[in-house]
Amino acid sequence: MKRIVLLLVFQMSVAPVIFGQTATKVEVLDTRSTNEPPTFYNREAKFEFKNRNTVGAPGTGIYSGLLTFAPWGDNSGQNHHQLNFNDGGLFYRSGLPNNTSWNNWVRVLTTETDESLFLSGVLSVNTNSDAVLTFNNTDDSWQYFQFKQSGTRKTWLGLHSGGDFCINKENGGDIVLNGANVGIGTYSPKSKLAVEGQIRATEVKVLADISVPDYVFEPDYELRTLKETKEYIEENKHLPEIPSAREIGENGIDIGDMNMRLLKKIEELTLYQIELLERLEKAEQEISQLKNK
Repeated sequence: MKRIVLLLVFQMSVAPVIFGQTATKVEVLDTRSTNEPPTFYNREAKFEFKNRNTVGAPGTGIYSGLLTFAPWGDNSGQNHHQLNFNDGGLFYRSGLPNNTSWNNWVRVLTTETDESLFLSGVLSVNTNSDAVLTFNNTDDSWQYFQFKQSGTRKTWLGLHSGGDFCINKENGGDIVLNGANVGIGTYSPKSKLAVEGQIRATEVKVLADISVPDYVFEPDYELRTLKETKEYIEENKHLPEIPSAREIGENGIDIGDMNMRLLKKIEELTLYQIELLERLEKAEQEISQLKNK
């Protein structure tokens, strides 16, 4: 506690004499059951013993100490200020002298841990004149991290208490993660995007450097005969150029590559059908000629 020195000046007939007295304590008023508004205080500093719930201060414990600074008597002197000390830490609030209620309490320090800093409202870090990093808790569920440049909001991201994550970029809404794997439902993603569970989408587009098998329709393409295909299936129990069930179970499938393999089989099947159609038409012609004879 700082010492308060009181200077008592007495005017005497011969010469002025100055007496000094040192205060040994500051009186604490027991006003535990009241919560006075800013209008109650006028040009004073006061320390009071308060019931914590009566003044609505966060923290822990039944009682608290309330320190009030009221530098002026009306709004022209701007805010009155209060600090509340309790077992949960140190809390601050303010209010204009003419107001009948205080603003909300804000945590300044906490007794929960010496390694944590608890802030309420907005924390701005100015790295230079054009870049500002802002941390803003707008409600109980979202934590927003806002990045500004040249006074204009460029990008913000949000972390939700339920585990959700969002990024909003003003020009296009892009999400960019460079040099990192992303896991959903897994803590050790081994690919750029690893999802443990279902994926539901209205549209999926796979872009890859894959050759579309339209070469099947070229005249020099050697189409496997149906007999050869039959023999391959009897021996391997799956179509040629299609991985077996065991291979898919162990390695999964590449969607783009598998779609091209299936497209190739559809094209080959179309050629088989065309070949059968030509044989059928030729057989019908021969039958018709035999009937005419």
